[in-house]
Amino acid sequence: MRSLHLAPLLLLSLIGPLQAQEDTTRVQTLTYDSITTRRGWFQFPDDTHTYRKVLMHHTLKCDPQTTQDQYNCGEWDYLTYNFVHEHTGALDSTALQHPLFKVGATVPPAVERAPVPFYHTRQLEAARRTITGTLSETSHTVGSGGAWDNGLLQAQLGTSRSQFLFLASELTASGLQPGAIHQLRLTTDAQGSGAFARFTIRMKNTPATTLSTFDGTGLVTVHEVPPTSLGLVAGEQVFVLSEAFAWDGISNVLVDLAASRPAGGNVPGVLSSQSAPGMALQAIGRDGYLTVGNDFIALDATPMDNLGTAITVMFWVKGDTIIPTVNSTIFEAVDAQDRRILNVHLPWSDGRVYWDAGNDGGGFDRIDKATTPAEAEGQWNHWAFMKNTATGQMKIYLNGVLWHSGTGKTKPLSGISEFRFASGRDGEYPYPGLLDEINVFNAEVDAATIAAWKDRAVDGTHPYAADLLYTFHCDELPNEHVLMNSADGLYGAWPMGTVQRAYRDAPDITFTAQPIATRPDLTFVQGDYTSVLDTLLLERQEPLPLLTEEYFEVTGNSTTAFDTVFAWSGGTIYTYGPDGAAIDSSLASSTTDVNDTLDYFGAPYEVVKDFEIGRYITPYGIGLSLGPQGFRWTYDVTDYQWLLHDSVELSAGNQQELIDLGVRDDRGHATTHGGEPPASLGRAHQPQLCGSRQRRGLA
Repeated sequence: MRSLHLAPLLLLSLIGPLQAQEDTTRVQTLTYDSITTRRGWFQFPDDTHTYRKVLMHHTLKCDPQTTQDQYNCGEWDYLTYNFVHEHTGALDSTALQHPLFKVGATVPPAVERAPVPFYHTRQLEAARRTITGTLSETSHTVGSGGAWDNGLLQAQLGTSRSQFLFLASELTASGLQPGAIHQLRLTTDAQGSGAFARFTIRMKNTPATTLSTFDGTGLVTVHEVPPTSLGLVAGEQVFVLSEAFAWDGISNVLVDLAASRPAGGNVPGVLSSQSAPGMALQAIGRDGYLTVGNDFIALDATPMDNLGTAITVMFWVKGDTIIPTVNSTIFEAVDAQDRRILNVHLPWSDGRVYWDAGNDGGGFDRIDKATTPAEAEGQWNHWAFMKNTATGQMKIYLNGVLWHSGTGKTKPLSGISEFRFASGRDGEYPYPGLLDEINVFNAEVDAATIAAWKDRAVDGTHPYAADLLYTFHCDELPNEHVLMNSADGLYGAWPMGTVQRAYRDAPDITFTAQPIATRPDLTFVQGDYTSVLDTLLLERQEPLPLLTEEYFEVTGNSTTAFDTVFAWSGGTIYTYGPDGAAIDSSLASSTTDVNDTLDYFGAPYEVVKDFEIGRYITPYGIGLSLGPQGFRWTYDVTDYQWLLHDSVELSAGNQQELIDLGVRDDRGHATTHGGEPPASLGRAHQPQLCGSRQRRGLA
């Protein structure tokens, strides 16, 4: 007899044939000490023995050592099985299929691949007022010259935006009267070499006395169509307001100037004066973002080797309206064993945000909280996710305010080998929406800094700039397939799938505002005029999505990616009218790539036959006690003795309770009584199934 002690206990009794003297063999399998193990190999007698009776004794015990819940016996009842797993020695494999190429997380039947970016055109209506007669007019200039602002019209990269504060005291000193302002004028030098497509002026009365970030509240658009001389002719530039602006005579006036033009070429400087701190802000260049759907962004994970005891991940997102009805992952990072180290569901389909961080090999730390629709979709929101293993704290900030937190979270952050944004690590649960300004810090960024910088692009002046691992502004040109990492240019990221680059209109630039020390010499013009108002159609270009095709080949019993094609989406190019409806279309010059299926076989595996030799339903466990020795019952498994020889793999039960499982075999001497033959033995070999006998038909 051999006794093996593994997690839960199984005792089988092997009882021999009728005899005057009986032998009993006991085989111990799973024991009470096997807290979570429910499957293992056990040594039985060899197949030269036969037995009169084989009994399997199963004992169930309630015990606080069980790990599935807080009860000594599991709270819920479960259908539970005992199996013998027969290893046949025969090999088999599974027929598998894989697409020839994938586009992000999707497998399209075909795609249109273009060699260069193509653009949709969107039209917008802009009001233009033309003065036909001047009855009276007064001009009031604030500023004395002496400087040139080379940024106000600096739209070499496509756009620029500036805000200037003019105090009521300055306006009054210039002679401006409360009431309607009909024109604004400024002076440019002779450095321009290209006309502007759009020049938006917005204004408002405000009590503010300084500016720190762009103020977008309550602005009134008073001009959009630039004069033809702007950017081409030096001298005074006149901006006739399509709607007069009413100054109340008391408030300060905020003037917002936004310029748009095709990229490239020289731009004019604007005659300006030195200004006091807090009177002027300016942002120059593209302000891009990404539209993602069934896509992902693959980050070079090398910087994560430097990750220590804390991390802060910050970004802006605008969720699609299908959120939160779908499962979504905004980012996930795993280690070489494919264990989750970082993950955020934003949200899951239950409407909850889940922040997972750290893994000790047995699981990850998590905090979660339910969202409202406004927090999940339909508007831009700034999120920051922090974990500090030294303090055990995990925090979530929404729009600069602490939104949720947890303590006792100390599982380590080390070992990240793969890092993706906009989906899970395998492209699953892709995030549908808009994404911008991704920042990852190797530190816990404090609450005050998160709040102060949520509306600003992170740069070298950030208090935690030395701790940056990644900074992606998403401002690259439509023909660029990489996201540049401003924190470390060696390690970027690649948008995969049909990620679409998009760019904010000049009036919507937000994150890159910087204080400047000059303010244009602006002339405010009042008067009495005759004029006409008409409408012009302005146009802006929207690039079609990027396109990446990831190609695969069969390698042995699996597939591997061997090439990625970086291109641009082709297909139909549209012109959209001011109401958003398509009014014209054409076909991009593109190539149709047709997908295919790779057929192959998975890794060979041994055919293992599972034979059920017992089943039961676990009890409802709250408040249950089965006694200090547990509750025992017995199965007669004599008919299965052909399986119970030599080394046997056996599984039993679940982990709701402790179990004790064993087999007893009884074997006696094959003697006769009074000349009678011995009783028949239990089957020592596998029973054969009887097939139907074929009958020969009659002639």
